[in-house]
Amino acid sequence: MNIIKRKKVAEDNLKKVIEKGETLERFPYKILMGPTGCINGYIGIPPKHPALEHDLESEIDVHGGITFEQMGSYPERKIGMNNQGNITMVNIPVLFEAPYYWVGFDTAHYGDGINLELAKKYLAGSNMYSLKIMANSFTGKVWQPEDVLEEILKMSKQLKEIENQEKEKENEI
Repeated sequence: MNIIKRKKVAEDNLKKVIEKGETLERFPYKILMGPTGCINGYIGIPPKHPALEHDLESEIDVHGGITFEQMGSYPERKIGMNNQGNITMVNIPVLFEAPYYWVGFDTAHYGDGINLELAKKYLAGSNMYSLKIMANSFTGKVWQPEDVLEEILKMSKQLKEIENQEKEKENEI
């Protein structure tokens, strides 16, 4: 696989992060459990990357199309308590970090199914009855994190291709 770093993130239930890492082309990525029990994939594009000048929705071919675009943000610092009960400054983590521009896709389209096993794990405390009812409506392909990663890797290659095309154009001038 075209991955440099890959990390399973099972303890991060608050943010529903299943996995995060970096592609061979050096793009950070995240696989998240969506609120409906469908798995979503995201990739971070660095500032000044030539793809940011393009219409990503029309140029990136990914399952169901690009359904998410958001500029990343920096963690906030607030007063809180550490494990020993002392008052201190703590970082409030963010889901999509700066300086990246994050784009993503979901697996909640016609023909997609809900991954109930992962939903039970990552959506603990959610209304499982509602998820089971939804699972009866979403009866198509049940996406696994590995399937979502394949789509992320496709996105990564397409972003690298845009970068290479822009470099070729510059060299022609």
